[in-house]
Amino acid sequence: MLVFSIPLGSADMLTQLFSYPNIPGGTDSLADTIGHWFSQTLDRDGLTAQGATFNVQVDASGYTLNLVGPPPIGNDLLVYQQRLPQFLANGWTAVSSDIPAIKAANLWDPQNNGWRFMLPLGMAMVRHRALQLYHYPPINLLDPDRDYLNDAVPVRCDELLAANGITDPAALALYSRVIDCAPIAAGDDQGTYISPTVTPKDYFANYQKAQISLLLNLDSNNQTYSIPMVVYGAPARTVFQTLFGVTLGVNQATTIQILPGVTTPVLAANHPYYFYAQAQGFNTVGDGKMIPAQCPAAQKLMVQDLIAACWLANMGEDPTRDPQAVLSAAGAFWTAPAQAAQVCALVQHEGSLLFQNGNPAYFSFPTSLQQGATFCQANANNPCASAGTMAEPAPAAAPAALAGSSRAR
Repeated sequence: MLVFSIPLGSADMLTQLFSYPNIPGGTDSLADTIGHWFSQTLDRDGLTAQGATFNVQVDASGYTLNLVGPPPIGNDLLVYQQRLPQFLANGWTAVSSDIPAIKAANLWDPQNNGWRFMLPLGMAMVRHRALQLYHYPPINLLDPDRDYLNDAVPVRCDELLAANGITDPAALALYSRVIDCAPIAAGDDQGTYISPTVTPKDYFANYQKAQISLLLNLDSNNQTYSIPMVVYGAPARTVFQTLFGVTLGVNQATTIQILPGVTTPVLAANHPYYFYAQAQGFNTVGDGKMIPAQCPAAQKLMVQDLIAACWLANMGEDPTRDPQAVLSAAGAFWTAPAQAAQVCALVQHEGSLLFQNGNPAYFSFPTSLQQGATFCQANANNPCASAGTMAEPAPAAAPAALAGSSRAR
């Protein structure tokens, strides 16, 4: 077995970087907390299943992560050794430099909402096949969830990817590598107050560039290309424009160079939460009910978001493809009448988002995909009809125009 030792730093620094304690009053030690998040990363990179283990060592010199694994995954473990210290160092820049500047400008937590620093922990860090750029993480990811992907937004992204052929949970985890423009965990209603930390002056610009560059994996078959990136929502699109000088509207794609000599495919997309807000009302998201008058607009958003997910699925499979051609083929596929049943079922299902007692940390979809499909067959695939019932349609085949890659999903 191979062993890789990774110095992490001092208790004082790691307490801030890992937002310790994640849950006030919790009994986990700092070492337990580091282990909690790294265990999720190792799992989502698929390396636990291949025999990787770790422990967190504490001594007078600080904290060390010891990674152990068989030779076939040695190169992956080596990437952690190279990447994890830099990932934490980038976070320390935000903690020690950017946040004090934000506080000095009187922009920190103006409503006393309980903002907390939060790194994008617990996701794939080595084998991921895409980057997703968002605005900021909701506080429930830290407390009480302690899981960056246990939220109605990443779950919706997974369902859209599944509709485009990526159904294996292990594969989905590799598409779910998130970076937030503002590493600030806050309530769902705090976007208006967080935006001034990134626009017009972007206090986190150095942090953003460093994390994107660090996590922008090169394509394994052609290292002049990197994995694709999707920029979700208007605030993230504004940050992207500031960082890289490229303006993109919803479902517009391009290529840029973030790493020298490397082409990165990029797509701008709706924020996945926007569908929920459109379907249920911006002030009543999570009540489990679609607003009938807003359902047609939500249906249009669903199609746009399925197109974006189709682009991501196919560019993640082979980032050397022409991003415009892939986007055009995805649009033709998801606007075709043959896909109306699947669009309808997803609208019915995701439009039923319910927060238990109004708390987004505890969410469900009372209308299953099967029930949505039953409704849609009985209502001519109109998700905005008032009643109906049937059996779930067979999953749509992959778009033929996008199926010409040699990569296995």
